[in-house]
Amino acid sequence: MEKTKYEGKKHHSWKGGNRIYRKRALQHYELKCVKCNSQNRLVVHHKDKNRLNGELTNLVILCGSCHSKEHRPKSIIKCQICGLKKPNHAKGLCKECYNEKWEKENKEKHLKTSREWKKRNYKWTLIYKKWHRGYLKEKPKLGDYK
Repeated sequence: MEKTKYEGKKHHSWKGGNRIYRKRALQHYELKCVKCNSQNRLVVHHKDKNRLNGELTNLVILCGSCHSKEHRPKSIIKCQICGLKKPNHAKGLCKECYNEKWEKENKEKHLKTSREWKKRNYKWTLIYKKWHRGYLKEKPKLGDYK
């Protein structure tokens, strides 16, 4: 098996340690993922998630995909509000529930700021047009709309 540039100390998540368990596991077990039988990107996984426990009974060979699924948090499976759809947002909500919640919380605030922005933008446009037509001597700065 060839070493890649991302193995061992050069890997971004390397925490140091003893890699003898990896060699022993790769020699002892068949070189394929125990979950999907893939032979690509094989890694040695600790069943009890204790990196110091290098016993063969604690080691399993997985492909990179199955290994990342094994470590992925399984706490949030359904949307916290409707409980039906898989959440795809950091808040643990499905897209529809998140949008609905955001509208309730921010609708009035958003309308107020958008009205103020439109007023400022309109005043700024009038001042800029006056300068452009020659009614003002100096070019107005962005804050000169008041």
